[in-house]
Amino acid sequence: MTYKFMLVIQCVSIVILALECIYVFFNMKTKGQQFLFLFCMCAFTNNVCYLTTMTADNVGEAFISGRLSYLGQSWLVVSFFAMLMELCHVKIPKVLIRIMIAFQVVIFVAVLSSPYHNLYYNEERLWVESGLFPHKAFGAAIIYRAN
Repeated sequence: MTYKFMLVIQCVSIVILALECIYVFFNMKTKGQQFLFLFCMCAFTNNVCYLTTMTADNVGEAFISGRLSYLGQSWLVVSFFAMLMELCHVKIPKVLIRIMIAFQVVIFVAVLSSPYHNLYYNEERLWVESGLFPHKAFGAAIIYRAN
């Protein structure tokens, strides 16, 4: 029962985010709204991939959808930070922007290439049947802990 309730909440959040993305896209006028659109798209991508992780039948499916969720998840902080700085009229130094982007690119590449190394997830890739719903459980490696 709890599992189905969580799936419904996840589906509702995806629909709301999709509607928000459409609304913001057609009403973008300022740079802050462009960052808001980027943030909404990242959240939408993350939620869709998390839903596929929740409904995965095995560790392989969960691992693939978990890696794809970082397509949105790794950029959430950067887009939210940029949106807030734009709304508060705070000028962000270009060096800081480049460092933040480089850091997120390194994390994203580490996650996507994680089956070939142990820098983001260590070798402990488990499929746990207990709890609210079956889920993946991975051990954290050095880049995961730095994130």
